[in-house]
Amino acid sequence: MNWNQDKSIVLSLVCVWLFALVLLASDAAAVIYLIGQLTGEAPFLPETYGIAADAETPLLTVFWLLFSIPAWIALFELRMILICFRKNRVFEAGTVRHMRIASWACVGAAAVCLAGTFFYPGMFVPALAAAFMALIVRIVKNSFEAAIRMKDELDLTI
Repeated sequence: MNWNQDKSIVLSLVCVWLFALVLLASDAAAVIYLIGQLTGEAPFLPETYGIAADAETPLLTVFWLLFSIPAWIALFELRMILICFRKNRVFEAGTVRHMRIASWACVGAAAVCLAGTFFYPGMFVPALAAAFMALIVRIVKNSFEAAIRMKDELDLTI
């Protein structure tokens, strides 16, 4: 199979769309669950299936929905970065802006998860993962900014 940059970008875009579908499904399930908790009539209540519900499950569901906001922002920005790559607009200010926003979205997700550790200590692990992802995206963004500066200097010397 002849694998090239275009196929790699398409695969990445498909993965972004798949993650968006999973996020949408989990957000819908979370909303239905919370509505069920309030009304007692939703089909997703654990008691319907003989599962004991924890007292903190509704709170964790709220934290999931709060986490979902920066996750949607990050997915949108990742899509925009891939579109810039597809159009060969790699070392441009717009691409760096999308990376900056994606990095801050990861920081937002980390903050939501870190706040959740006060109620559920297990949320520390996703907080750490989101913070690490923010660091990685930030370093890549800084590399792109340096490359843009170098490109601009080279354009001036020609």
